[in-house]
Amino acid sequence: MKTIQRLDEAESFKHTVYLIDDTDTMIGAANITGARMWYYNLEEDESADNAINGRGGAAGSAGQDVAGVNNCTIADVGSKTVFTWNGQPADAAFRDQTKTTELHKMKLQVTHTQGGSPFNYNEGFRVVNLGKLIQTES
Repeated sequence: MKTIQRLDEAESFKHTVYLIDDTDTMIGAANITGARMWYYNLEEDESADNAINGRGGAAGSAGQDVAGVNNCTIADVGSKTVFTWNGQPADAAFRDQTKTTELHKMKLQVTHTQGGSPFNYNEGFRVVNLGKLIQTES
């Protein structure tokens, strides 16, 4: 994973990714042929029942279609092609209420006609259990 970002439990959020090909050239939105996302609790195994908000957790699954659907967009913004995930409260769901934080992982794969390999991206999210945090601090 490149980075780990903090998310508060059950909060909406916005996550953006610049889409580039193997030569570090922006992939134009018109060249995108598909986008799939997997999102799951990294502290559990990658099983189908581990997917968060139906976002394809199983390692061998096809993932969830996110090419302009499921609260995700792909657009050319100036000289950049941007994937935007408008995360919903269910995307920041906390699975184990006995813990203060959980580590969730997002995997994104974008296919395109620009040549080279699909664009692959990984991101970690440290989700904070606000109810547990308040109890701990009291």
